[in-house]
This record gives sequence, structure tokens and C-alpha cells, in this order.
Amino acid sequence: MTIPLYLMPLFPLVGFLITIIFGKQLKGNSSGWIASIMVLLSFVVAFLSWSSLATEAKHQVLWQWLPDMGTVAKDAQEGARANLSVGFYLDQLSSIMTLVITGVGFLIHLFSIGYMEGDARKSRYFAFLNFFVALMLILVLADSYPLIFVGWEGVGMASYLLIGFWYSSKDNADAARKAFIMNRVGDLGFMLGMFLLFKLAGTLVIPDLILDFDAEGAMGSALELTCLFLLVGAVGKSAQLPLTTWLPDAMAGPTPVSALIHAATMVTAGVYLIARSSFLFDFAPIAQNWVAWVGGLTALYGALSALNQYDIKKILAFSTVSQIGYMFLAVGLGAYWAAVFHLVTHAFFKALLFLSSGSVIHGLGGEQDVRKMGGLRKALPFTHAVSLIGTLAIAGIPPLAGFFSKDAILLEAYVHNLPLYIIGLTVALLTAFYMMRWYLLVFAGTYRGNAHPHEGGAIFKFPLGVLAALTTVGGLLGLPHFLATNYLEEYLKPVVGPFEEGKVLKVAESTEFMLIAFAVGAALLGFLVAFLRYRANKLERLRVFGETSSQALYLNTLYDETVGRPARALSRGLDAADAGVTGALEGSGVVSSSPGWWTVVIQNGFVRSYAASMLLGTLALMGYLLFKVLGEGS
Repeated sequence: MTIPLYLMPLFPLVGFLITIIFGKQLKGNSSGWIASIMVLLSFVVAFLSWSSLATEAKHQVLWQWLPDMGTVAKDAQEGARANLSVGFYLDQLSSIMTLVITGVGFLIHLFSIGYMEGDARKSRYFAFLNFFVALMLILVLADSYPLIFVGWEGVGMASYLLIGFWYSSKDNADAARKAFIMNRVGDLGFMLGMFLLFKLAGTLVIPDLILDFDAEGAMGSALELTCLFLLVGAVGKSAQLPLTTWLPDAMAGPTPVSALIHAATMVTAGVYLIARSSFLFDFAPIAQNWVAWVGGLTALYGALSALNQYDIKKILAFSTVSQIGYMFLAVGLGAYWAAVFHLVTHAFFKALLFLSSGSVIHGLGGEQDVRKMGGLRKALPFTHAVSLIGTLAIAGIPPLAGFFSKDAILLEAYVHNLPLYIIGLTVALLTAFYMMRWYLLVFAGTYRGNAHPHEGGAIFKFPLGVLAALTTVGGLLGLPHFLATNYLEEYLKPVVGPFEEGKVLKVAESTEFMLIAFAVGAALLGFLVAFLRYRANKLERLRVFGETSSQALYLNTLYDETVGRPARALSRGLDAADAGVTGALEGSGVVSSSPGWWTVVIQNGFVRSYAASMLLGTLALMGYLLFKVLGEGS
């Protein structure tokens, strides 16, 4: 039985329409349940599609758009025709993405029912949440780059609506606008990359490109430039350097939105774009090297910036920047399966951590400052337990999911680029430190706040419990070769296997054990330092980057000084020039209207005014004649 792939985005789109049109008529939590059920139906379709997927990909064309315009460029391959279909393409890569988006998305929808209870505009919230999921599904199922771009722009719009959902606050509105504007920079890069690819290949349909485009023959500056432009697009959407500053500010939205953006949708889109374009990047070594270094440096930047944050969500936001950097590092090394593996495990533990934060915030009546928390392990025992699992997973402690996926990336870095391995190992140590700090400030010690903490109900606990279970066993998807067959690596071979084969370098088991020991040792060292500093109070003078870290290495300040202030000065200058031009035009209008004003005064319709005018005119004429006569007489 052939399952229509369009059903996956269709269900949440229907949910969006129902909740946005009939939201005011929906009582209680009806809008939340409708939206959740629609995403659950999408998950069922995604699961059935995945289970029926053989080694051959599924390509379902909905209709042909621009079916044939002839050969479009001299550089295009011989016989290449310009065509563009609108359809969906399901292979091993996109099937994994759809399962993550719909599965984790459904759990976040469920959590939102409890979190948004009592909000007067929750129907609009769930409408936007459904819209977000639908557009992300279009993005990962698209059979062409233009259709990917439709989903790409759609998730950008959805994120704008959700980040600024509580728009009555200026900070929230500013954060939404910042995210929208910074993403436009990346979108321009994506568009330019598409244009160049179209010139090179004569088509933008992904199955056609995979089968027919001779990327090896096209190697050179044009292909490198194409991939670099695609990298710019990926950097913007995934909040990598230098377009990273919008993501921490995106915490302004409701906490489940943060979970959806960070774990299952928007910020993973850049990783997906590069993995989907692996058939291009593997023949563009310069661009691929840029991807790896952008990822490595962003991972380090995010980790350093998280060290001294005090907002419970902002710490996790910078950790997302860092963890996505790991994924970019992996795809830049050609280890696409490792990047996808970390994408999946990160979706589990990051959704768990964000929703746990949401449970804490909800239980404290909206408090987000970790300095006003502490001791919550007693008041919120369930949230404490699942948060501990998430903390251990993101730090890479075995046998949790984060250990296996991060270790796979570090192994690839050790084999292919030793400096990047050192950066990755340093990030592992820093991650363990700031996440243990996060855990200790929230759950350990004594309570430092004024609220009365309380645990959420079943609608909170069920999603958290499922995510905790996935975080615990998710590493089984990609076990090291010395333990068992790596399921995920084998599963992805039809998509990225042919391009990875030339880069696979085997290491001795003893070396692999050594690398595992280094990674776990770094994590334990980070835990120990955090414990001594924030629990045992033995290292009170320790200030790791201090103010520099809390200000995110002053990157926002740098952008404001180099871009913001000059732009504002230019705007003021243009405004003054515009005011001058407008004033001049208004002045000429006043001059030309003055005679008209006198005419209106004179021609007022009163006989006495006309008689006075005639008398004045007669007296003036007589005076003139008298002046002339007297002048001639003299």
C-alpha cells in the first residue's frame, strides 16, 4: 500500500486552520487537544512510511511546475532540461527527520496543553504550533530546493509568530524581530546557492540531482561558491557563527516553543540542508572544511557563553548553539550519519531539558532566575529525576544517548582533524561544567525564592517521562562497532554512504577505548569542578570568564557597535534629509498658496466686502493719477 506523503504536513495544516478560524468557539483545552491529535496523526503516517521504506526512496510528484523550458545554461550538463516538480521525497534521511519532528513535536504539544492553560490566546498559540510543524515537514520532505525554501521561510515566519507570541512585552517583540531579520541574511545565501546550482545543473529537483548531476565533473570555484552560499543559509537557520545571537534571545517565547525550536524543528534545518546536499559538499572540500570549522568554533562559543548565565532557559539556549556546532563539525568532516545521530539524541535530551525547565517555571509562577531557585529536588521530585537524566545525557555520561552520539563525532574529529578534536573535547568538558552548574543551582541546596513550588500534573509528567526514556535508550541506534552493528549508520548508507566511503578511516579498538576514556574523563572533570564551586563552596574565587561569559563574549555589543550604531546614524541622517526635502516642498506649497488665500479673503460673497474693494481700488487709482499729474507739473 502506497501511503500519500502529503498527509504528513496536511494534518497539522488542517489543525492550524481549525484552531485559527474556530479558536474563539473552542472551549477549555479543545484547541490544544485538536492540535495535538493532528500531530499524532502525522506521526502515525511518518511511522508507517518509515516502516514501509525499502532501500529505494519514494518520490511522489503532486504536480509539475515549469515542466520544460529547454536547456538553461551553457554550463549545464548536456541534455539537462529546466524542470521543477512540486512533490515529496522520502528516503532514509527524511524519514528519520519526520519521525523526530512529529514524535517530539507531539510530546511538546501535549506539554503545552498544561503549560498554556488559562492563557486567553491559547487557540492562536496552538494554531501557530501546528503551522510550525507543518512547514518543517514540508522542508524535510521537499523534492526540490525551491520547495525546501518554502518550508525554510515558513518555519522562519512561524518562529517569528511564536517567539513574539506575548507581544505586549517590548522585549518579546524585539526578540521576534531580531530572529526574523537575522534569518533573512541566511536566506539570501540560500537563494544565491540555489541560483548557482540551477546554472550548474539545469535542475533543482533533488532526485534528479542525485542521479544525474556530475558533481565530480563540476568541481571547481563554481561548486565551492554554491556550497558556501548554502552554508550561509544553514548558518542563519541553525544559529551558527556569525549569525548566532538571535537564538538566545528567542527564549522570550513560551517555554514549549523553545523546546520545539531547539529540539525538533528550526535550528536543525541547517544541519539537514547540508546533509541533504552531501552529494555537493563532498566534492567541495574548501566549503566542507568551512562547515567543520564554523561548527567547531560555534560549539566552543556556545559553551563559553553558557558558563555564567542565570536565566534557566538561556543556559540551555547557549547549549543548543554549542550542540548544533557539534553537528556542523560532523557534517563538515563528512560524518553525516554521526551528525544525524546527534541530531536525534539531541532532540530527545534537549526537549527533555527545556520541558523540565518549563515545569520548573510553571511550578514557580514564572520565575526563570536560577539564583532564586535551589532545593527543588524535594518540591519537584519527578522534574528533578528527569532533569538529572537530561543533564547526564548532554554531558555525555554512558550509557545515555548523548554519550554515544557525541563520542561518534569526537572519534571522527580525532581521525580527520586533530585541532577540531581538541576543540570538541574542550567543549565536552565545558558542557559538563555548565550543565552541572545548571542542575545544582536549580535542584540542590536550599530554596532561595519566594514562590511556593508545586509539581505539574499528568499532562506534564507523561511527555517528560517518554523523553526521559528515549534519552536513556536512544544511544542504541548507533552503538560503536566494537559493541554491535551500528544500526543508524547502516540505515543511512543509501543516502550518505557512497560519499562517506572514501573518508572512512578505521582506528584500533584500543584507540577507540582511549578516546572514550578521554571524553568521559572530561565530563567527570567538568562535573567535579562545578560541584566544588557551586555545592561544596571550595572554589568560590573561581570565575570562569566572568562577565565576558555572561555577556556572550560581547558579540551582541560588537554587532551593535559595528552595524547597529552606524545603521542608526545613517537612518537619522536620511530622516533629516527626508525632513529637509519635505520641508522644502511644503514651503513651496505655502508660497504658492498665499495668493490663493488672499483671493479667498476677498471673494467671500459679502456685498460690503466687494463695495469696500471697489472703494479701495478707486482711491488707489485716484492716488496714482494724482501722483502722475503732480509729477508732470513739476
